[in-house]
Amino acid sequence: MNSVILSNSDLVSENKYLLDQAATKHLQEIVNIQVGDTLKVTILNQGLATAKVSGISDKVELKIIDNKAGLSFPIHFIIGASRPPTMKKVLEHGSSLGISSFHIMKGELSEKSYLQSKLYKNDEYKKLTRLGLSQSAVFFKDPNLEVETFYSQLNLPSTAQKYILSPYADKHIKDISIDISKDSIFAIGPERGWTEAEVQSFKDKGYQEVKLSPSILRVEIASFALLGHLNQLM
Repeated sequence: MNSVILSNSDLVSENKYLLDQAATKHLQEIVNIQVGDTLKVTILNQGLATAKVSGISDKVELKIIDNKAGLSFPIHFIIGASRPPTMKKVLEHGSSLGISSFHIMKGELSEKSYLQSKLYKNDEYKKLTRLGLSQSAVFFKDPNLEVETFYSQLNLPSTAQKYILSPYADKHIKDISIDISKDSIFAIGPERGWTEAEVQSFKDKGYQEVKLSPSILRVEIASFALLGHLNQLM
């Protein structure tokens, strides 16, 4: 835990937060905090801060003493539905690398059952995205997630730089000019990839076909390689 995650539900008064029992247990048993200690915190959708431990009982009380700017970029990932273990990696580590929204859709070669995973129910995914933000200690936007069957159902920014990843593309991502401060959408295929028809459909919608590598990469490796490149632009 590089940064303690705080949300509006933890706020009890101005600049004062009360942590839930899970966070309290971790800080007491693993970090061994004491009253008066200072901690790095991430306030979801607001920014970063330094907080002082102002009280410890059944819950830890934190008081914000210094606010700091964090990083947030409008990076949106469309991902062809993949196995839940794969998606867990993408959700957690993608959040630590700056993804602001995840859009999961059924690819032609995806298993339809993947969309019904309990990972996407009752905000279960937030446990992973917030672990990623805690690891980062830099990004603070709580990533959005939507899971739909068809592209037309996805809630995407209407004006954005749009790219679809394919190992067969002529252009490499490093040769593309991307304005990281503006909305950008990246479509990454499921574990069996996009079909030729799907690639063409994305291109018809204005997506530019680009590649990261001549190799056929796993979903999570493609995601992290792309995010590594985008982080170099920040």
